[in-house]
Amino acid sequence: MFNPFTEIVDGDATDTDLVEQAKSGDRAALEELILRHQAWIYNIAVRMVFQPEDAEEVTQEVLVKVMTQLSTFQGKSKFRTWLYRIVANHVLNMKRSRAERQTTNFADYMALPSTARPISTCLILIACRWTCRCWSKKPSSVARRGCCFVWIASSD
Repeated sequence: MFNPFTEIVDGDATDTDLVEQAKSGDRAALEELILRHQAWIYNIAVRMVFQPEDAEEVTQEVLVKVMTQLSTFQGKSKFRTWLYRIVANHVLNMKRSRAERQTTNFADYMALPSTARPISTCLILIACRWTCRCWSKKPSSVARRGCCFVWIASSD
């Protein structure tokens, strides 16, 4: 059974050799490099986005980034380390951009069930309990959530 997380992959050439060959224009080396790591990229993506369709999209976008940015790989780390950072950063940027596109006003936010309130979609300031004790007067918009206080600022 093929395990995409193993470091030793079938084939003669190491990742470093394949990267150098691909940088010099060898399309076969680039294709082998992509095919070698495609399942691994998908597995990382599906663990981060939880949806197979989104993971497929992330995999495709990351592979395009790898092909276009391969010249920036300096070889100071293993290729998979570099690749992992590309996947992780891409997913984080994707989630951040989706959250920024969502707009929620205070009334709509409070209408959601308390367990389904996506805190990241509002303008918030989270201050741990010890910080809140330092406040002389807490604003009226402070709500208690777990061990922290959340100040939800309305954008109106």
